[in-house]
Amino acid sequence: MRILAKLAMPIVILQLGLMFFGVVDTWFMGKIGPQAIAAVGLGHALGFALFAFGIGLLYGVDTLVSQAIGAENREEAARLYIASLVLACGISASFFFLLTLGAGPLLRAVGVEEELSRNVLVYLNLLRWIYFPGLIFVASRQFLQANGIAWPIVLALVGANVLNIIFNDALVMGNYGFPRWEIYGSGMATILANWILAVVTSFLALRRACVVLKTSRLFFQWKLVCDLLRLGIPGGGQTLLEVGVFAFVSMLIGRFGAMTSAAHQLTLNLASLTFMIPMGLSYATAARIGFIFGAKRFAEVSVVGAAAMTIGGIVMT
Repeated sequence: MRILAKLAMPIVILQLGLMFFGVVDTWFMGKIGPQAIAAVGLGHALGFALFAFGIGLLYGVDTLVSQAIGAENREEAARLYIASLVLACGISASFFFLLTLGAGPLLRAVGVEEELSRNVLVYLNLLRWIYFPGLIFVASRQFLQANGIAWPIVLALVGANVLNIIFNDALVMGNYGFPRWEIYGSGMATILANWILAVVTSFLALRRACVVLKTSRLFFQWKLVCDLLRLGIPGGGQTLLEVGVFAFVSMLIGRFGAMTSAAHQLTLNLASLTFMIPMGLSYATAARIGFIFGAKRFAEVSVVGAAAMTIGGIVMT
């Protein structure tokens, strides 16, 4: 249990740090008014539903990389990371076009208030660019944490959150000589901070992977992409159903106007923070069990699973 808790701690902090981007955006929108809070909150809920699906599709990175490391096959682990980057870019492109073509008709079909819908689309037109850095970060983070490297990612995420606050202050409020872009500025700040985070973490992961693969003739395999999807599709589908319900309810609340929607988004932001604790624990559990499975220490799998259930139960009660 001690090993799992030690592994889970930085990963839980990572999950909370990712949610803090949305909290900061909502806080700055609160300085503008209920319409801005509602637009950014609803846009974030819709965008995050797809992003959570993408995270689910990459669930296999933790498991398969950990198994490869447990089996002392670091070349396979490095190739899995390269495959995960290819998969992340493909998923991001799909989500980009899906959000571009589907967001407007979906908001109109649900009956979201017209002014709120226009502001949501302004935010989503920028937010759709976040899938590329966001999912590259997820793939890189999962590869690094499967290798037992978590605290450098935490430091990178803390830095990105600090930059997000500064960017919001500059682009949303118009400080430091920048124009006051309000909702548009919030989206731009989030994208810039996420790109910086993706560049830092992918540099750390690629450096580790390329050192392993520098003497290998085989750098990339489509088979590994299929292996990742084989594990990721069920997990991604489950995550989409869980998060998608909240996004759909947020759209329904949008029918009642900006004030009601703003109150709902503020409550949802706080509730989402608590959900990040068991989610981070699940990532740590997947990495630990994958390593044990790869090392063929099968008797320890149930012990780790029981420890994860115990920790999760204690934290969430």
